[in-house]
Amino acid sequence: MKFHLAYEKNTFNHIIDSITFFSQEKEVLKYFKSKDSLIGVKNQNGKIIVPAQFKIFSYLKDGELVKGEIIYFDGDKYDEKPGKNEWGYVYDRKGNFLYRPFFTITEQIISLKG
Repeated sequence: MKFHLAYEKNTFNHIIDSITFFSQEKEVLKYFKSKDSLIGVKNQNGKIIVPAQFKIFSYLKDGELVKGEIIYFDGDKYDEKPGKNEWGYVYDRKGNFLYRPFFTITEQIISLKG
């Protein structure tokens, strides 16, 4: 009987822990445009996560939500020259720079045909 109650308690705690883990909401992040039309990301409280420094090519509305686990800017920083075969910048949701996507000629041809 003691073992049975301990097992039920552990199972119940596991279920509660799982519900808590999966119900945690991600911080709301939004793209914003600066007065000189550069793009960055802020959280719902207005704290800047990624400063407005990107000239992007896709259409983003001021205040549009960031979707997914990464933040992708499909253009260059306003003060940098484009790198060879590099396209954009990728950040995590905390504002840490991750990498610059690298495209080969084959990928560019495939995307044009697609």
